[in-house]
Amino acid sequence: STIKYALMDSVQSMTYERLMSGNLDFSATIKVTNYGLVECGFARFPGSKIEDGKPLLDEPLAYLAADIWLNSQEDLCKKRYDYFSEQIGRHSPVGNGLERYTALILAEAFRDFTQLSHIFDFADTGIDRGLAGQRARLVSCWHDSSGYFRVAPSQYPIETKFSEYSGYLELGPSSPSHLLGYKAPKGKGDYREYEGNLQWLAGWHKAPFLFPMEQLGPDIMFRLQLENTGEIITVALQVKHRATSLDFSAETDIKQAIRTVTPQYFWIDSNGNAKGPNNLLKRTVYALRHFPRRFNQQEARYDSVLRGLFVFPAQHNSTTCERVKDVAVTLYQDSNQQPKDPHDICVIPIYKLLKLGGPIERGLEFALRKAIQQSRLKEEEQLYDDWGVIIPGLQKADILPLLKNESELEKLKSKDVTYQLLLHRQLETIRHRCSGPVAYLTPHPKGLKKADRFLALREALGRHKKIEESIRERRRDY
Repeated sequence: STIKYALMDSVQSMTYERLMSGNLDFSATIKVTNYGLVECGFARFPGSKIEDGKPLLDEPLAYLAADIWLNSQEDLCKKRYDYFSEQIGRHSPVGNGLERYTALILAEAFRDFTQLSHIFDFADTGIDRGLAGQRARLVSCWHDSSGYFRVAPSQYPIETKFSEYSGYLELGPSSPSHLLGYKAPKGKGDYREYEGNLQWLAGWHKAPFLFPMEQLGPDIMFRLQLENTGEIITVALQVKHRATSLDFSAETDIKQAIRTVTPQYFWIDSNGNAKGPNNLLKRTVYALRHFPRRFNQQEARYDSVLRGLFVFPAQHNSTTCERVKDVAVTLYQDSNQQPKDPHDICVIPIYKLLKLGGPIERGLEFALRKAIQQSRLKEEEQLYDDWGVIIPGLQKADILPLLKNESELEKLKSKDVTYQLLLHRQLETIRHRCSGPVAYLTPHPKGLKKADRFLALREALGRHKKIEESIRERRRDY
């Protein structure tokens, strides 16, 4: 029924919102689902009356059970990776679709000890701490109620299977945190949000991923534990989404992106102005440099931070990665920048993520196809903007040399057919310029299938021939 599927959609949205942000509040689009969520024991109303608030999901076991159940219902709801891959390109105050999908991929990539060079491609700036050859895994870092610092591997997604012998559900490797990501809740004057970010940086929150507030700089932060020493390194990642431009090569853009993941520029805008409370940067530096068990902690001016950039979509991603590394090397070698920043920098090439296979490969390929379609649509929309209105000063003589004849139609690409249809519409505009609104006979190509565009162009050519022949006959009569 409608209510059943609305309820299921609500449970899925609620579960994955909690997974990526820790947010407990949820406002359902259909009011009846609020009651349904509470009636089935999945959520509760926090106040004494139903009208006092939105349904609240604050029971970790219910959340974990929902996550496992949702991914077992292939015919009823979307799989986890499908759900998040469809969110790419969607932005809201709550979260960024690409950032969340990237976190999901990295959680899968580092669920076990993985060599860093298998995921990251390091820029050759002259800094060599041997990180590329080291193996690391994703970890949760937190201080317990006694103030004791703890580290544990974060293995998500939780693997489940049914025992062949008992018939009961068996859980595989798990995580100390029931959350994958944390986004500090907003509060009055942003104080609560600032404090939430600082708590994660200092190791007082179990979630392995942080989605920082924009003023901090990076888009994603997470921690990896090195296999050979057990030391911790913090990764600060900037994610760039190019839905309509498959190019990220301007030096100024790359330098600005690198700046956002460089610790000395945390909480500082592009004009050099500090953001937030006066002691914010000082507390951030203290949290990073006094973080327990951090990598190379004796090295001066080093905060044990690995800077990273991920540019999506994947078309031309390898070229873009090389360009980013070149700019990073140039920036490091710039004699005007003293002292030089001591932190390693890397990029994430798409081809390395595709090697992970499985749902990650399928999700990335789906997102890439979607991005390319959006790019082509943008190009066509630009074409509509250029030719869909009367162009001042345009004469019929300017258009006629551009028209193709029927014998050339088979050689035309889809974009060329679109262009030809718009030229014919422009001719109709010119012919009716002094006769009031135009009643177009040639349909607008936007929204037409390729075969329909070819058919419409053939008909437009036929009309054009008849009109030109009629004009020539009238001239002969005179």
